[in-house]
Amino acid sequence: MNELIPQTGNYKMLLSYQKTDVIYQITFDFCNRFLTKGDRTIDQMVQADYLLFRQLERLSQDFIKNGGFSERMTALRKKQRGY
Repeated sequence: MNELIPQTGNYKMLLSYQKTDVIYQITFDFCNRFLTKGDRTIDQMVQADYLLFRQLERLSQDFIKNGGFSERMTALRKKQRGY
């Protein structure tokens, strides 16, 4: 386990997850308010939003599991120096 970043598994607390959740909710509300049912634009917007949401969710999980680039670089540097 990485001591620098404890693996909590609570990705819903990550800022990136919270932002994508808000984007998803705004897109959903926009589609319901301003576009007619069955409009292809709705399908495209929701699909794009869903894919973005899933991508950021996955990145959040990877960050929890592996840490960020700086953390990995520091760990490798310490390992190389024998700390």
